[in-house]
Amino acid sequence: MPPSASMNALIPGIAAILFLLLYGWPGSVNPAGPAAKVPEVKVAIAQGGIDQAVKWDPENQLATLGIYSALTWAARDAGAQVVVWPETAAPFIYGWEAGLSRWLEGIAVSGRIPIVFGAPWYDPAGGGKYFNSVFLMDARGVVLGRYDKRHLVPFGEYIPLQPLLFFLSKLTAGEGDFSSGAGPALFRVAGRPVSASICYEALFPALIREGVLGGATWLVNVTNDAWFGDTVAPHQHLAMARMRCVEFRRPMVRAANSGISAVIDADGGVAASLGLFRRGILVAAVRPGTGETVYAKTGEIFGISCSILTILAFIFPLRGSHGIRSDGREGIGA
Repeated sequence: MPPSASMNALIPGIAAILFLLLYGWPGSVNPAGPAAKVPEVKVAIAQGGIDQAVKWDPENQLATLGIYSALTWAARDAGAQVVVWPETAAPFIYGWEAGLSRWLEGIAVSGRIPIVFGAPWYDPAGGGKYFNSVFLMDARGVVLGRYDKRHLVPFGEYIPLQPLLFFLSKLTAGEGDFSSGAGPALFRVAGRPVSASICYEALFPALIREGVLGGATWLVNVTNDAWFGDTVAPHQHLAMARMRCVEFRRPMVRAANSGISAVIDADGGVAASLGLFRRGILVAAVRPGTGETVYAKTGEIFGISCSILTILAFIFPLRGSHGIRSDGREGIGA
């Protein structure tokens, strides 16, 4: 191989090394990660383990709230500063079903502890819309914030192309389709901003990135993986959520109805977890994170750059000293 051809073959490798050096350099100046001087927050997860077959049964609603009430008080007794319930842990339209809503508010008041909980929400504006939401309620039973899920599950939470697929019905309970939320929302828990996501939204870095750029110091993800049963899917879902912690150097509290609930450190390690099909609480300390990773600053530039480098790696070795190689010969097209 002529010297110039050898140099061409080295160009993608050199470019990759230079890119990685430049990519890592800004992070070393102001690294993101747990803030040493920021106090830890003692967080509890309530894993109700509610059977999907009876989850939306009206006759089971009070029993469900009774289960979460007992778990919440146990978490309070364990020293938790806030309790996180899973996605749609409250199986009714919060705020509109008055009796059940007051019962839920009473759990926070009697337990004297804030609760982050998932529940459906109805907005009568604009013809009426349903949302899959997560709420922050303080120890007085007052809702301080709400996040509406933005990335909905096709055929699970809405029917795409509904005029054409009018004969299909969605898999989840409820009369109408859910609508997408308008944007990110930050909760303030123990004096620190927290970004919430629902279910498989934790798979999408761009959604989590918005919350981190907005100032979130730790993450909350509420989900209901009971649909998956005893399969590999809940394990995969947890593994993908852990990647968001690595990307942004933020801890995550992940509450799942049937498991796997987990507190994930900023480096992606699982600090504590509660397995599948168990009912109980998980209490762990979360250290809020600060700073911004390079991915938080640049977004998809890294992925796009990797794609460009990959393409170049295929193109340059094909070039000889006089043109494009073909069948082992050089000089074609010279």
